[in-house]
Amino acid sequence: MVDVTICENCSKDLPVRVIANCKRICDECYAKGYRKKRAAYGTGIKSKGGARARSFREQYPHTPFHMTSRYLAGKAGVYSDLTLEDAYDIHHTPDTCGYCGKERGPNDGKRAFHIDHIIPMVQGGPNSRWNLVKVCASCNSSKGSASLADFHSRTASLTDDRYDAIIANMAAMSGKSTEQVNGLLTQSHEFEQAHQRERARLMALLVS
Repeated sequence: MVDVTICENCSKDLPVRVIANCKRICDECYAKGYRKKRAAYGTGIKSKGGARARSFREQYPHTPFHMTSRYLAGKAGVYSDLTLEDAYDIHHTPDTCGYCGKERGPNDGKRAFHIDHIIPMVQGGPNSRWNLVKVCASCNSSKGSASLADFHSRTASLTDDRYDAIIANMAAMSGKSTEQVNGLLTQSHEFEQAHQRERARLMALLVS
């Protein structure tokens, strides 16, 4: 029902509509009220959804890593057999960096420790439990997509003992021998060096 009379909300003499068979307001006031209700409804939905998401992450903190790592493995086109149990296992290992030995401090935030692919996925490294290690954020950022051998050569805190311990752990979890794991890490390093050579060669051609 639309009529021309005074709006009960803004007191303007405008076409009005009857709301709930009693309140008579103009279209402008009606639209404002509608937008406020929609905004409030949307905020409520987001608030409830955010609370559910936070609760899920607190109860299953390993699940986001499992899903993200499998997605990235698919994008990189590498082998992935990481299970939820594997993700739970690596997530709940002690917060001690496998590269430098740093332990979680009382003031460290939730993201102070990361999970790194020892042989990077960009080099074909698999998304498998044996290729994962928990490390501090600093080491993870410094290593980036480099090979473990390269990172070892330029990082004093990654001692020979820690390097050997990583190899031994990879061998134990994968069922490979330490010689086989060493061979994989050597191939990873050679891949990285070849990539750097070809990149330099291409850059030289582009600017010549």
